[in-house]
Order: sequence, then C-alpha cells, then structure tokens
Amino acid sequence: RRAREVWRQRGPLGLLAATLRTFIIDHRVFLLLERQHAEWPAHEFPPALDQFEEQFINDNEQADRAALWRDDFRPLFPRARQALDAGAVAFCVYSSRKPVHPRLAGNNSSGTHILDGLGFQVPFEGGIAWTGVAWTSPEFRKLGLQTYGIHRRIEYLLDLGFSCSRAAMERNNRASIRANAHFVPRLYAVGTYWRVLGRRRWSERPPTSAEFALLGDNR
Repeated sequence: RRAREVWRQRGPLGLLAATLRTFIIDHRVFLLLERQHAEWPAHEFPPALDQFEEQFINDNEQADRAALWRDDFRPLFPRARQALDAGAVAFCVYSSRKPVHPRLAGNNSSGTHILDGLGFQVPFEGGIAWTGVAWTSPEFRKLGLQTYGIHRRIEYLLDLGFSCSRAAMERNNRASIRANAHFVPRLYAVGTYWRVLGRRRWSERPPTSAEFALLGDNR
C-alpha cells in the first residue's frame, strides 16, 4: 500500500529513490540545527495558496477519522502509525482532499526514535523538542508551505512549553535551507549517515565555514 501511495504522490523517480534507500544504500549529509523559539506575529508566513485546510493530529484514532473525508497521509511516511502510537504528532496542510504538506514530529524520545532513524540526540528533558520530518507534494512546492509548517510547529511547541527545538536537514536541500533561515537557527554540527544493506553508521563533526554560511553564520 505504501508503495502505491508513494508512486501516486511522488511519481516513479520518488518510488525508485525510496526503494534504493530502504533496501540497498543510503548516504546523506545533514545540517543539525537548533532553534530558539520566538512568538512570531500571526499570519507572518502565509502560504501562497488560495484555499487550504490544516489539522494537528495527535493519534491514529484522529488520523482514521480524518481519512474518512481526506486522503490518508500516513502511507507517505514509514512507521507513521507506530510513531503516532508512541506519542508523535502530525501537522498536515490539505488542498481539497489531498495532503499537500504533512509533517510528523516527536514530542518525546519514543516517537522520535521511531521516526528519526539517523541517531542525533534530542534532549527532551532539557526542554528541547524535535521538529520532525516533512514532505511537500511536488506541484505545491515553492508556495511557502515548508516555512508555514515550521512556523505552525514552533507555535505548537511553545504551547507545550518547549523553548527550543532541533532538526536535521539534508545539506543539499536548498528549499529547506531557505525555509529554515527565516527562524535564525544555530548550526551546531553536521551529521553523516550511511546505511548499506541494513547496516547503519552515524557520525557528527563541527561545521565548516562554508556550511555555517549556508544559514547566515549564526554561531
């Protein structure tokens, strides 16, 4: 079922990339960010959509109810059901029935461990949360949904009492870099992830000057 959903939402190249990463080899470099949360003015980062709806979803029961009249976002993320059962929270922007920008994030170590799969540390006990994983439907990209989703997630975390959050962003993802730069994150490390035929390796190092510059050199 998930393969059919990935084909429908992301196309054949998206399915091929997901298959290679899942079963053969996955090598990526991540910028590890830390954001101090601030209260931004209401509607500071509106997406360029004429009409959309949004919803925070706290568990699979709520997701099941939402799927009665909208397309289910869960097949787009591996282990989404397990993560929601473990305390993860979803935020989803819909255009008509379609989930055009779903985001899954963990407010605790259990939900984060299921979703993350990388290995970088998030000290929840210190008031730091994880902003999670997100995806935007290709035809809805460049409309500000990534920036809007980050903003709404920060608002949600502030309401829960989290003053800070961490995220891992692929170094070559220019759209995510632009979206995150609005919130003045601190680049505290760079992580390298390898997985070959099921064996995983994660390492971290200090950022280079060029990597600091990608986010405005907010050290």
